[in-house]
Amino acid sequence: MDLEQLSADSMIALKDASPGVEGCDGETWRVRRVPIGAKIVGRGTPEVHLRSSWKPWADVEVETFLIPPQESSPNYYLRVHHIKSGRPLTSSEAGWATYGQGDDGRALIQAFSGEKSKGGDEEVGWARAATKGGCVGVRDISVRGSKGDRQGRLVQIDPNANVIFSRSILPSLIGTIPEGETWIVTAVFGAPTRVKDWQAAWEKMPTVPEYVFQ
Repeated sequence: MDLEQLSADSMIALKDASPGVEGCDGETWRVRRVPIGAKIVGRGTPEVHLRSSWKPWADVEVETFLIPPQESSPNYYLRVHHIKSGRPLTSSEAGWATYGQGDDGRALIQAFSGEKSKGGDEEVGWARAATKGGCVGVRDISVRGSKGDRQGRLVQIDPNANVIFSRSILPSLIGTIPEGETWIVTAVFGAPTRVKDWQAAWEKMPTVPEYVFQ
């Protein structure tokens, strides 16, 4: 199964990158299915967030913090992952899926040529899709040793994989995770069509609160 078939909307997907491994138990990518210890922390305070863990493999644990939009950056929320891994991994982290056609009616990314239409951006550290459905994107934030250099990619998920858009696109960040302990942070952006100046909203980056590291 590849990312187009997986359609990992609004989540992180992990793949074993050990030499010679081509998937395990029939699965290439793994996503969270059973959360461990999910809880809301700091309810009623400025530090409120959702925390949970999952184990895609016996020697891999992922603790995730979901941090709501901040007043200074209302169009972003933060997704922080603390990963302890006994094997190298490949990761793909996605924001929200959106309508996959540009203003010219063409797909933002042409499946065979890779040609991009206006509104589709894939860069080191971020990916963004601006269509008549609004603007969505993801940014890789440098923190605790991670360099914020995951490769942005617009994943054309399979037709009808999304219940709203029959042909949708998924802004994602592709990266590698070594054995050991790793922190990665993703800022997930969304601006509906009523937000006229989405470019200004895109530049209002959130800050990573220190309480997640304590």
